[in-house]
Order: sequence, then structure tokens, then C-alpha cells
Amino acid sequence: MSTYNALVINYKFCWSESLNEDLDLLYEENESYAALADAILELIEDSPKVRFELSHGRYRQLNPRFDADVWTTAHRRQLNLYRIKLWATDGELLPFRIIYAVDHRQMSPRICFLGVMAREIDYDIDSDFGRRIQDDYDDLGVPELPRA
Repeated sequence: MSTYNALVINYKFCWSESLNEDLDLLYEENESYAALADAILELIEDSPKVRFELSHGRYRQLNPRFDADVWTTAHRRQLNLYRIKLWATDGELLPFRIIYAVDHRQMSPRICFLGVMAREIDYDIDSDFGRRIQDDYDDLGVPELPRA
């Protein structure tokens, strides 16, 4: 929990079945990359401060090194989606992104982790991966962003 404006905000943490499948595949491809992704997801689950920052869409941490930012093409389609980039301890940028959504409708926002995207997909919201993310987004009931 975090205190903000004298309110206690409880953060919900959820993930799609697709995220589990993606992590299983990542473990088969590169166990050290998958272990780092798991460690960062555990850190997020255990840290109210990190969940609070992720719920606002931008965050950078140095140890372990990762940062979060808006998935711009998804936001243009009113999807409240974000990506997390991860770096290995040697400074190597890992060849995948963790994709998550934020649902701000309630006093307790949800941060829903949806999948592990290969870097070569290049944030293509119309790719098979992008369509799967949109399906999971809808299945979890995350609302679209309001139109500007």
C-alpha cells in the first residue's frame, strides 16, 4: 500500500494466462533472461512503490535495471498499454519487452501483465502478438482510454 493525498491505495496485480505461456517459452529459449523477467515481476508484485509508479506509466529503476513507458501506438487506439524494457547485469538490453495494462477505474487500480513481446515485433499493434494482447486486455475488462 502507498499513501497518497491521505488515502491508502491498494494495488491489484493480475496477469493473463498468455503471460505464463510466454514466460514458459522464454525459459526454454533463455533461462537467464526468463529468470530476470520473473525477478522483476516479483519485485513489482512485492513493491507498492513500484506498482504505484507503474500505474502512472513511466518508471525507471537501476537495480535490477528496467524502465516502463507508454506503448504509443496502442495509446493512439485508446488502449492503456505500457511496456517494460529490461537490461541484464552486464548492461545488455534484453531482446523482449513485458507488456502490461493499467485499469484506473477503481480506488484500487489494477496493473495487468499481458505478455512478453519479442523486440522484433517492434510494437506492431496489428501483429498476431498485438491482437492477442488486445484480446487479453478485453478479457480482463480493462477499459479503453477516453478519446481526447
